[in-house]
Amino acid sequence: ARFESHFPKAGLNETDWERQVRRKLYVLYLLSQGLDIRLEMDYLISQVEGVSSRTGALRRVYDSMVDKNLISRNVLEMSAPNTSLAMLQLTEDGRNLCLILGWGVAETERQRMNRLHQGEQFPLHTLGVMIFAMHARLRGYQASVMPQLEGVQTNAIPDVCVARSLPEQQPETIYVEVEMSTKELDEKWRNQAQLQSRVALCARNAQRRARLIGDCKLKKLHGVATDLETLISCKVPDITHNTPLWAEEW
Repeated sequence: ARFESHFPKAGLNETDWERQVRRKLYVLYLLSQGLDIRLEMDYLISQVEGVSSRTGALRRVYDSMVDKNLISRNVLEMSAPNTSLAMLQLTEDGRNLCLILGWGVAETERQRMNRLHQGEQFPLHTLGVMIFAMHARLRGYQASVMPQLEGVQTNAIPDVCVARSLPEQQPETIYVEVEMSTKELDEKWRNQAQLQSRVALCARNAQRRARLIGDCKLKKLHGVATDLETLISCKVPDITHNTPLWAEEW
């Protein structure tokens, strides 16, 4: 009864009720696995359900779960580029329901940023990291925020680790810095090059990307780079595993 109370039929026919329950369970499961970006959840659920990721039916699922106090939501925003991400989070009731369902609840990427990288004090950087990690996953990479580095000598934990395997190629792992500031960052890029023999960076926009690449070239550091402005210019439904993650290599 405790489980069923979260999924009332409320006049729905059996098919519509089953569809709603299924989609709510998808949301709970993805949140329990540490995913917390609504746009990414829309995309994944739409792929399984065979519906548009922009359908209002998914919004109604989230609304119902907020009303039932299973999830909470808020929005992170920035300008230049002008963008935002709606974030979801399990409430205590939501976590308890996941445990009833037998799903352990993992730390979300945003929670990890808050714990390890002062994410709440620097919301723009947190948003930048999460946008980059999401777009890497959409392009076929595995992405982990604030990765644990085993047996690696470095002065700083990188923001994101991206990795993927391609046919007939060696697996590729890249540690990435998402840089939102306008500070001089020579030491950061040297640390990266020491870690993996090259720089990998995501800047705020194309103009800032060009400046950071120029700084690296002056230090004779090679690498790859992209920026949030370029990444978000690709609409999520149009992104495939063949869509480039990096805008420039030097």
